[in-house]
Amino acid sequence: MNIVYSSDENYVQHMAVSIFSLLENNKEIKEINIYILSNDISGRSKEELRHIVEEQFQRNIIFIEFAPFKERLNLNMEWAISLSSYARLFLPEMLPDNCEKVIYIDCDTVICTSLSALWNVDLKNCSVGGVLDTVLPQFKSAVGLNKEDAYINAGILLIDIKKWRNERTQDEFVQFIEKHAGRVSHHDQGTINGVLHDKTLVLNPRFNVMTPMFTTRYENLFKLYQITGKYYSKDEILEAKRHPIIIHFVPEFVGRVWEYECHHPKKQLYREYLDRTIWRNHLVHTEMRESVKMRILHWIQCRLPLALQKMIGT
Repeated sequence: MNIVYSSDENYVQHMAVSIFSLLENNKEIKEINIYILSNDISGRSKEELRHIVEEQFQRNIIFIEFAPFKERLNLNMEWAISLSSYARLFLPEMLPDNCEKVIYIDCDTVICTSLSALWNVDLKNCSVGGVLDTVLPQFKSAVGLNKEDAYINAGILLIDIKKWRNERTQDEFVQFIEKHAGRVSHHDQGTINGVLHDKTLVLNPRFNVMTPMFTTRYENLFKLYQITGKYYSKDEILEAKRHPIIIHFVPEFVGRVWEYECHHPKKQLYREYLDRTIWRNHLVHTEMRESVKMRILHWIQCRLPLALQKMIGT
């Protein structure tokens, strides 16, 4: 099983938590190779990651430096985002030739059980598999999709690297970014959806249970994100919440899971694994990002039935 993470020094703590949870819950897998796409990760942090992977779990860890690939990206980003997220676009060239399939995992995740089911998904003739994201129609249209088209979250991906190599998908990504003058909506995620929209397999939501699935009433998801195309059934979302394989801690009005003020209902999972690393108890204090009015409005929209919302006037 080949696993890929991408990080800079700022996200090493969260990546370590995710890796620890992955290895703890996948002991039955015969061989696991963890590839780290490093955007200037310090030597000390690399040693701590090696300690977890090699000494505690007797698995393989390989660091690949992103620096040689950065110059190929002509970006004009509108808001702050880690450049590390773009590294996944160069996987065909960064990974060894004998690596033909990978699971890509974002750092802000916890793996709750075995990844065998994800690893063994048949991609058929698709290049990538991912879980449907909740995005507004304008973000789809910004990358050339119709509002009914499937749009996946790039935080957890099953990737056919051999197919990416054979079809020169990496070059298509670079050309797509250049076509959009370095300002692709949702950055690398938008790029993946824009290029591979007709080569994407929609996966079960258990593989990437995102924050809105936990915090927002199912019926309200359609109003908040103006969902008109294909999406999961209510039973599929309930099953994903009850039996998640990977929890993805996107902020979505609840804060980041490593912040004391985080309101995510599953935050304790992250903190339990955090306490098993050298970063134990390392949570940060942050100021309230949203006004009290906005938090109350979001709470109403996420949790109250639509009929009651209309009575309140939201």
